[in-house]
Amino acid sequence: MDVAGGRDVDAQHVIMWNCHNGANQRFEVDYNIQKKLVKSTNLQPNKPFFIQSRMSGGRVLYLAEKLDKDQHQIKIRKPQHQW
Repeated sequence: MDVAGGRDVDAQHVIMWNCHNGANQRFEVDYNIQKKLVKSTNLQPNKPFFIQSRMSGGRVLYLAEKLDKDQHQIKIRKPQHQW
């Protein structure tokens, strides 16, 4: 995954791109959705999580729009902590 153009702003598109190992291609899974963000490395079954960008803004991925049965538009935004 890659945050398009490396722009760390709300509603920026997330795309598939060749790996160049930039900050806009680094993400972490975060389970602490009620308090200050805490880094996590292991997926845990049946527990809500979000995927957080490692860019300075700490924005998270969200489903912006369902395009059709098998396609979704993914973007980034500031965490809202409303689960």
